[in-house]
Amino acid sequence: MSYWVFQCALGEEYDLDEIQSWSAPDLWRWSLARHFKDVQPGDRFAFWVSGPQGGVFALGTVTSLPYTDDHWRVTAKSAKATYAKLSVDVPLFDRPIPREVLKQEQRFKNSLILRMPGGANPFRLNDDEWWALEELAGLGHGQGSSAGAADAGTLPLPPASSPTTMTTESAERVMRFLEAALVREYEEYLGRTLVRKKYRVKATGETLICDAFDREQSELLEAKSSAGRMHVRLALGQLLDYRRHHRPTPRLGVLLPQEPNGDLVGLLLECDVSVIFRDAEGFSRFEPAAAD
Repeated sequence: MSYWVFQCALGEEYDLDEIQSWSAPDLWRWSLARHFKDVQPGDRFAFWVSGPQGGVFALGTVTSLPYTDDHWRVTAKSAKATYAKLSVDVPLFDRPIPREVLKQEQRFKNSLILRMPGGANPFRLNDDEWWALEELAGLGHGQGSSAGAADAGTLPLPPASSPTTMTTESAERVMRFLEAALVREYEEYLGRTLVRKKYRVKATGETLICDAFDREQSELLEAKSSAGRMHVRLALGQLLDYRRHHRPTPRLGVLLPQEPNGDLVGLLLECDVSVIFRDAEGFSRFEPAAAD
């Protein structure tokens, strides 16, 4: 996951009073002039308003790959522009994080948006800069675990877009789309909303985000695009890492597109991890043996 700033320049198109009257559904796409292959669905973004009274007016999630459409300026009907669709889940239009506050914030003061505000959209943020924004936006953060991390709350699932919409041959991106689609399919099968859990590793500043969390079952899920050994072993390692930072200790499950071979099933069950896989009836599970 990456973090971005999309900037709105005040001027003849927008004024501050208008922006402060916006509600979340009004912001549905924004233009970008770079990072076309880096911006991906599921990335998080901050909506930034330029000028002395500007700052961060919303946080949200990118919901599409960059795509080309008619230019947003009415006077440029024959031109094209590149856009990304955005979904606001933390509207701050009536209580923005002021630019002056961010200039004094130790973790944010060297951000690209403050150092080079005349640059093109979007501006990349590092983990520390994004963490600072979330804290200033008043998002709740949990207590630290014995592993030296903090539960940093929940995020919505990323959209399950088809890989046929992609503009790159990157196999890694194809896998990410397949995994997101599998999680959404499992969510629909369960008939309840899944979220993602996020953890902040204090010692390194890293942010860890699981693929999904089933709040009803208190189960962390890691999805993979294949039931092969490499993918299963990777999922197992990720889940064990997440579990160290989650309190109370959650259940663990690997979500796969088909049933893995018996040896891999045995590996996961021996590690107290459930095996969840797609089948003709929807999804099936193998559960670890109950403790005596």
